[in-house]
Amino acid sequence: MQNGYHPAAQQTAGKTTSTTNKAANKEVEQPPAPASRPALRRTVIAVLLSLGASLHATYAAAQTCAEAPSDTRLGQLALRVDNDFLGGYSQDQGYTSGVILNYTTPTFRRSDGACLSAFEKALDQGIGGRIAEDSLQNTTWWLMQGLYTPTELARQDLDEADRPYAGVLMAGMFYNVRNKDRLHRFGLAAGIVGPSALGEPIQNGTHTLLGSGTAEGWDNQLHDEPVLQAYYVHVRKLTPRRMLGKWQHETIGHWGGALGNFSSYLNGGAEWRIGSYLPDDFGSLTFAGNDIGTTPTLSTPPAGWNMHFFVGLDGRFVAHDITLDGNSSRDSHSVDKRAFVGDVGYGVAVTHGLWSFKLARYHRSREFDGQKETPVYGNFTASYKF
Repeated sequence: MQNGYHPAAQQTAGKTTSTTNKAANKEVEQPPAPASRPALRRTVIAVLLSLGASLHATYAAAQTCAEAPSDTRLGQLALRVDNDFLGGYSQDQGYTSGVILNYTTPTFRRSDGACLSAFEKALDQGIGGRIAEDSLQNTTWWLMQGLYTPTELARQDLDEADRPYAGVLMAGMFYNVRNKDRLHRFGLAAGIVGPSALGEPIQNGTHTLLGSGTAEGWDNQLHDEPVLQAYYVHVRKLTPRRMLGKWQHETIGHWGGALGNFSSYLNGGAEWRIGSYLPDDFGSLTFAGNDIGTTPTLSTPPAGWNMHFFVGLDGRFVAHDITLDGNSSRDSHSVDKRAFVGDVGYGVAVTHGLWSFKLARYHRSREFDGQKETPVYGNFTASYKF
């Protein structure tokens, strides 16, 4: 990968530049053609269809068991929107926007084996049963699109000192295993980074609808590249739930990491939260992936309005980040990323029966050398249990 590489250089490389060469009948060597975009799209579509088939089987099994009148094992449908506009600092840069839609199956114990799909049974036999004899477990399926941009959106040429434009489209799953006050999350994801992720039309189309300026430098974005990811997160209650006046409070810790050509990192941190009602889960911030799915639970949320506040921090050692390091197998723009990144997050959540709404803000340390501003973004999450 080379800093300052511009895609236009590849488009003109290998072309004849004068009619004299043609008259001399000289052959001009052409560079090897990159993988075609249709081929990449077919690969991603195949992966998505495979994930969809597994999701359908999981949902069918869950519906079969949910027919019991006394069943309180709730699934969840959630939508999360990330945007630096919600950070409140008028930023439009870095991780500028993201949308995540997820479905989480109802919770089942290992003793409810008949309620599990063949896919979940295989996970239980290979992982869940090794963690606890009668653990609680569920599965989350998710789809996301994320956008990354430099600071100066009106600039058409490549800014070598700023991060690349990048769009990402990914789908994946988390297999969640709960053993009392501990949670294990195992995840797999696949997708694509590059023009096929539709970053440019999504961002500029949204800006046009809102009447704001469009981003002019998407011609410099990263090339199409399929991405694969594996995740693991361990979360545990550091303190039991206690009362502070009429409110509950607790502290939750986490550590984990990811491995793949989209990103590879190790991270760890903690969260403290307090409120009139605390959900039966393992945190409200995104550090441990809690905004993608819900913790296995057999309890039903109380009726009426409830609220809680949360604050936490996370430290991350980053070995690879394609949105900063550039494409893995082709020359592309990149920047000198920083290996250690810290985040502080805080927010408020409001629940009303089976509905939940959450607003949070995140402050991140600089991710690469020469970054002009420290990143700030926020997210809003709406979810419904059923």
